[in-house]
Amino acid sequence: MKVVLNKDVSKLGFKGEVLDVKPGFFRNFLATNKLADALTKARAKVVEDRKTKMVMKKEEILANAKSIMDQISGKTVNIKAKANDKGVLFASISIIDLIKAVQDEFGVRLDPSFVKMEALKEVGNFELELKIGDNKGNLFVNIVNID
Repeated sequence: MKVVLNKDVSKLGFKGEVLDVKPGFFRNFLATNKLADALTKARAKVVEDRKTKMVMKKEEILANAKSIMDQISGKTVNIKAKANDKGVLFASISIIDLIKAVQDEFGVRLDPSFVKMEALKEVGNFELELKIGDNKGNLFVNIVNID
């Protein structure tokens, strides 16, 4: 079944792309969440008109993603948090805390979907996987106890 994406869908495609998906996936997930519409002749014409604009936008996003990855890949982010004597944090470090720390330290605003992590619950050094578009990299997080 041919569909047109209304929004960017992780691991599927970008807004405006025409994809071939199974009818059940469209009916149960894409249509119910208003992420895609079925491709009709009228919709196909509109998609073709917008396709060149979308290709340019997609290339710009991927180029921007590469520059962001070059800025932060392999770097270390320091986060200060309160912990007990055993090094267990009183409040875990979530992805929102990490995004704020990266923005403060490097001036780069990350989307939560770019970082693959679980909540960090202890003092120490951690390596996180970043994926922005087709670009992959690592970000090191150093959590330090504040007394």
